[in-house]
Amino acid sequence: MLAKEEEIQQRLRFAQRRITELLALNRGNLGAAEVDDKHQLIQEVFFHLGGATEVLARIVNDVRKLGLVIDVVTKSKVLQRLSKTDPAYTPLSDLNPNTRKDPMPADPYSEEGLLYRIFNYRHQVTHRGRNPFLYRVGDIPEVSLILDPRLDPKDRTPSTKSLADELQEMAAIVDLKCTKVIQAL
Repeated sequence: MLAKEEEIQQRLRFAQRRITELLALNRGNLGAAEVDDKHQLIQEVFFHLGGATEVLARIVNDVRKLGLVIDVVTKSKVLQRLSKTDPAYTPLSDLNPNTRKDPMPADPYSEEGLLYRIFNYRHQVTHRGRNPFLYRVGDIPEVSLILDPRLDPKDRTPSTKSLADELQEMAAIVDLKCTKVIQAL
């Protein structure tokens, strides 16, 4: 394992810890938990999942000797310098959805859709303070993520999967995709 690879695993452990804490709020009654507590923890989940991919970009820059100064390394800049034939290009590109220009993938539950949603949530929740949760009383799942919190509230669609299931899937996909990039180096 590369020394910096441990930084990726550390970010993923931090995300997992925040997922566990979020789901345990108010003894599992997330709907009645304090809003500030929920918002802080969900921000940190997406911050750490995204952060793992930014550390990965630094590793690719270093291993491939792309010459980017650490302060300007981003996945986009690494991809611009990395040859499209490089085995790390495609798996790293998968971790770099353009949520500003590209629409959400048709299947929001696919790997592509979940990755898109991770970065959309990261931007919307962390930078714009939008609430990504939908609470249902007497329905299942009781708490889920809104598929796209950018939309007008009347147009928002809730996920059909529980918050717990989706957060675990998202963390697993980031871990898998980061591992694929590392293996390609």
